[in-house]
Amino acid sequence: MTLNELINDTRRKTGDKTGSIFTTSDITYCINEAIDRVRFSEYFADMVSLTTVEQSPILLPDQYHHLLSTYATARCFEQDERHYQSVQRMNEFEFKLDALIAKVEEGTIVISDEDGNTVESTYETDFVENVYYNSRDDYDGEETDDDNGLEGI
Repeated sequence: MTLNELINDTRRKTGDKTGSIFTTSDITYCINEAIDRVRFSEYFADMVSLTTVEQSPILLPDQYHHLLSTYATARCFEQDERHYQSVQRMNEFEFKLDALIAKVEEGTIVISDEDGNTVESTYETDFVENVYYNSRDDYDGEETDDDNGLEGI
């Protein structure tokens, strides 16, 4: 979807078909705010804000472009003090974004940059090692009675 299509989708979702309630600049701002929110995931860190109406979001798969208009809809509802609808749309956005990230992590969806290169995770798992105390991992095969016959302690 282009920025123009995202703006029109946001207008459709908010019921602002004539453009008399929300300005194009407000909706564009909210769509770019959605991109900033999506950037929190390392897979989408290189996404750029949309500045022209012909521009489309990069990295975000086509079937998930609607997430940006869903977020913008939530922000517009918030601006219009329709809080219940705002919370509903924001929950939808967060749920679907979490599902997208889970699918990327499990390999169901592959994220590619504009050159076709696969975006890989840069997250390194940090492990805590027990180097100070003896632990059950150091078990040498002998039976020990750690609690001196007192069970449950």
